[in-house]
Amino acid sequence: NSVDDYRRELAGAGDYGTVVLDHVTGFADMVLGEIIGKPVPEQKGWGLASQQQYGTLGMQAKELLRTLLDLPCHVVIVAHQRTFGGRDEGSDGSIIQPTVGAALTPSLAGWLNGAVDYLVQTYKRPRMTKKTIQVAGKDQVIDERGRGVEYCLRTEPHDVFMTKFRVPG
Repeated sequence: NSVDDYRRELAGAGDYGTVVLDHVTGFADMVLGEIIGKPVPEQKGWGLASQQQYGTLGMQAKELLRTLLDLPCHVVIVAHQRTFGGRDEGSDGSIIQPTVGAALTPSLAGWLNGAVDYLVQTYKRPRMTKKTIQVAGKDQVIDERGRGVEYCLRTEPHDVFMTKFRVPG
């Protein structure tokens, strides 16, 4: 697919109840590939694109994503995740707490976070079961790891994972 293919597909997408972009990280790579004139490798290296080319990526991706978000239907955008910060120190010497958000350039990720109504994170955790045991002659209920996993959706505010629910005013 190319950026032009994407634009053509968006023209008729408003006829659907829901449109899904899976995934925006690959979409940004497609846009960057067209800017630099070659496919973006899976493992990106230093010097793949210039700062100016990354700036062009931000402008073009925002324009196309705004067109997508303005469709008269539900829009779902899926992204791989990336850790931002956490390795650097702030100007006051404090450690900057890492955050986890969309695997995009910081500028594009920040724009997308503000442009969407809902920002959630999916994750898996071990399935837990309740077990009753006797302790000093009394029943105690404990959590015990069960079989399998639970698929979860983080929606509440979190210190590390970027989440957001825009509440109608």
